[in-house]
Amino acid sequence: MQQTVRLVLTGLVLWLLSSCSDAVLEVPIAKLVAEPERFHGHVVVITGQVQSFDDPRHYWLEDDAHRRVGIHPEALVQDLVGQQVRIRGRFTASPKEGRRIQVHQLIRLPEQSH
Repeated sequence: MQQTVRLVLTGLVLWLLSSCSDAVLEVPIAKLVAEPERFHGHVVVITGQVQSFDDPRHYWLEDDAHRRVGIHPEALVQDLVGQQVRIRGRFTASPKEGRRIQVHQLIRLPEQSH
């Protein structure tokens, strides 16, 4: 009986842990930069301005303090440089590829009047 209870509890804990990574978290870019390991593998929503660099060509989302998260696939934002966007996607962080978001949804935000 105790072994059955343990197996059920273990299965429940594993199910809860796996479903946590599918929760969508709205996170400022500053938090992703400060604590990338905390959000690695999670689906997040971030907002910022699309920026790029030519050599080699790459794109990222940037906040007002110039903190950055790379965007993948880049083709989705190549015509949006300088625009404010909101992206929902899976965030990853690694020493080799840096901070990146795999885009699931992208919304171009209206320009703000000054």
